[in-house]
Amino acid sequence: MGFESHPPRTITEHPALSEIQAKYINHLLCKKTLKPATIKRKVKCIKSLWKHGVKLSNPDSFVRFLNTCNWVSGTKDIVVNAYRDYLTMIGLQNVKLPHACIKAKVGT
Repeated sequence: MGFESHPPRTITEHPALSEIQAKYINHLLCKKTLKPATIKRKVKCIKSLWKHGVKLSNPDSFVRFLNTCNWVSGTKDIVVNAYRDYLTMIGLQNVKLPHACIKAKVGT
């Protein structure tokens, strides 16, 4: 009787998330001015939104989530920038994202 190793754990992602990530990465790579670390951070933001149940194609869902999450304002700013790029990718370029939901806690 010896030590038996367990099979390796693999993290499986939802196919829709993988597809979203691939399209988003391609979109960001087309900009050519972004550093790899910036692309990685923006992809991580979109992935986090998706995992929190935000309907990425619905800006109202994004704003509702942003108003209820406990993220600091700097993190929210990064996520808003990533989400703006995502909206541009899906063709929703003229969507206004309110800044009030991000800056509301700064004055308090």
